[in-house]
Amino acid sequence: MILGVNRGSIKVSLDGKEVIVPGEMFFPANGKIGFVLSLNDLKHWAYPHQDVELTCGDVMRIITDIRLDFEMGGHVLEIA
Repeated sequence: MILGVNRGSIKVSLDGKEVIVPGEMFFPANGKIGFVLSLNDLKHWAYPHQDVELTCGDVMRIITDIRLDFEMGGHVLEIA
């Protein structure tokens, strides 16, 4: 579940933990918001689980969660 979106990140809650997904917001022609996720910088859960590395499965579930929320709102999501 998306907890918040700002210009440089998306905060997501998954399985009782939170993660800050870095990226960059943009504004496509459809009048909605767009966001480019920066997967190279997505490595750990947020505090207090910051010492736990994200698995490939965690990352895929995070992307799927964000994508579903964005699609429901008609927003654009890109992966970099």
